[in-house]
Amino acid sequence: MQVYASTDESDVGMIRTGQVVIFKVDAYPKDTFSGQVSQVRMNATTVQNVVTYNTIIDFDNPDMKLFPGMTAYITIPVANAKGVLRVANGALRYKPDMKAEEIRALYQKYGLISSDQGQGQTASNEGPSAGGASGKQYRAKAQGAQGGGGDTGQQRTPRVDVAVIWKLRPDKTLEPVRIRTGITDHTITEVAQILKGQLNESDELVTGAMTATSGTRPPSMGGTTPRR
Repeated sequence: MQVYASTDESDVGMIRTGQVVIFKVDAYPKDTFSGQVSQVRMNATTVQNVVTYNTIIDFDNPDMKLFPGMTAYITIPVANAKGVLRVANGALRYKPDMKAEEIRALYQKYGLISSDQGQGQTASNEGPSAGGASGKQYRAKAQGAQGGGGDTGQQRTPRVDVAVIWKLRPDKTLEPVRIRTGITDHTITEVAQILKGQLNESDELVTGAMTATSGTRPPSMGGTTPRR
């Protein structure tokens, strides 16, 4: 039998004939079925400016459990990485609520920029930035990545980028670390390379900050801990 999957134009370039596919159907929510990509058709379908292409997936149905017309939820792993650190994407977006001079001083202190570079520069996070994250705090971890964060849906391989993440030190001060990012599932991202600073499995990373309503307590920060 075959599954006809509508593939978004942003994903179709990563799909190749022969790739293994897993999918689920509503009739058997606890079962996982598998197949292989047999064809990516070039004729496009456009609905409300969204362009998709049909990806044909061949699979065996020996138990005759699957019927024509069932809706299938497809996962196509397109990349994987083993034995690497991974960080929550919230850590990549976080930017501390500090003045540019204070951030620049921390960059100089931990070797991200030299004292000459620090003159006249505006310090900012490299890569994605939320401009000062706030909201719920939680402990995320830089962990060993399998496909950029485990089996969490279809995975994409983004352009290699550079970002600054912030470690929460034991004395509750912040330390910037510059990294090169790898693959991601849009929740967790692989640390492809540590460019400046140090990052270990047990380090706590900041993903957001909340300001105390009382004025008598300092702002609290949520963190993440790298794992392998």
